Amino acid sequence: MVEEQTWEYIVKPAAPISFSELEVVVTQGEPLSFPLERAEITRGIFQYWDTVQQRMFIARSGEFSSAIALGDESKIGRMLKQVGGVNEKYRLSRAVLEDKKLYLALSVTDYMHFSGTNERAIREPEFRAKLMDCGMQDRADPNFYFANALAVCSVLYGYNVLGDESSIYVPIGMRSDKVVIYPNVHHVIGGVIDVAKDGRDIDIARHLKVELREEMGLDATQMGEPLFYGIIRQIPSRLPEVICGIPIYASQSELEQRWREKAPGKFEHRNLSFHRMSEISDFLSQYGQSMVPSGAAALSAFLEDKK
Repeated sequence: MVEEQTWEYIVKPAAPISFSELEVVVTQGEPLSFPLERAEITRGIFQYWDTVQQRMFIARSGEFSSAIALGDESKIGRMLKQVGGVNEKYRLSRAVLEDKKLYLALSVTDYMHFSGTNERAIREPEFRAKLMDCGMQDRADPNFYFANALAVCSVLYGYNVLGDESSIYVPIGMRSDKVVIYPNVHHVIGGVIDVAKDGRDIDIARHLKVELREEMGLDATQMGEPLFYGIIRQIPSRLPEVICGIPIYASQSELEQRWREKAPGKFEHRNLSFHRMSEISDFLSQYGQSMVPSGAAALSAFLEDKK
């Protein structure tokens, strides 16, 4: 297990809850705003976003060159959104769990502010400490000046022999250098949640299944009912994230094939490794402190659930 946790729980149910039984109630959260005396923070966000886009364009320059040479406008447009898109995201102010009712205080932020606060905090610990100190001074909240874009990640587990517990396998990805946050480290599957057309209509399970289709190439018939393990905050980034577990109906070889051949977001992981349940504790002991914190949290919760 992880010796020193890189996450902390915001809410944790007494036992995992099926999303079909979890009622999510959205209330109005506090938007991210900066007073005039904190103008240097907003300037820093814009400047950092410029460097992030440059870094991502360079990392994917070969793909851009190939798409341009082929005149593949669809792929070019998709990559432009992936690299420079400022999409709306949910900003989490508070979360409270009462029995099977999850109250989320949400407002709207975007990918640029997420990158310029939460992602930057990983790379620059002094910046993280400064932003937390400003939040405490101004709002009595060390997390106030972070975008706090709500994300979700999940442990996937499948059966090589259906119904045989000893045949359970868990895929763990090695993130590529083509992602903005946490490149070149281990993680499970997930992403930051986009704002629905009706802002209050947040469907975490649906978003998770979209991520499975994008990152793993799975279709709807291969995904089971996800379980809610809780919401954690990553300590290095201050990012809040829903952690889950979800069964999948594909053998290890089939999943690997679908990832290689059918996943539009395959670029996010440069490799997948597969682990038996008995191996996960040792994996966490070796890599838990260096992997994405929410991934370590989800794997730890998965092991607790399967005891």
